[in-house]
Amino acid sequence: MSQGKDVIFTNVTVNEGQGYNRSNGRFTVSVPGLYVFTVQHCIQDAKYSGLEIVHQGKTLQRAVYQEGDLIHSCSYEHIDTVQSCSSMQAFTMAAMADQIWVKTTETCYFFEDYMRYTSFSSALIHT
Repeated sequence: MSQGKDVIFTNVTVNEGQGYNRSNGRFTVSVPGLYVFTVQHCIQDAKYSGLEIVHQGKTLQRAVYQEGDLIHSCSYEHIDTVQSCSSMQAFTMAAMADQIWVKTTETCYFFEDYMRYTSFSSALIHT
């Protein structure tokens, strides 16, 4: 996926309140309050990804993850052909109709299989 694109998560398992829009990848707040947003991104071997969680156009959290022979942020030894995942989270006070989404900050080489996948989740912590 190229740089500067909104990430659209089409496999939606829970969407209580229908806040997540699977056609544009944005979560729209229907109950104002304190929210937590989490992103897990899995990448191809010897590749990288750069993502950010965005709230109303402002970056809440940003992560760059590089795998393989490149420098990466996890503390384990590299094994050839191993795809791995990294995660980030952000807390934010959100008002009614605010939008939160995930955006690429550089070209991303996502990887998915039966046990690893890129995901986006949120939970209302307090109203």
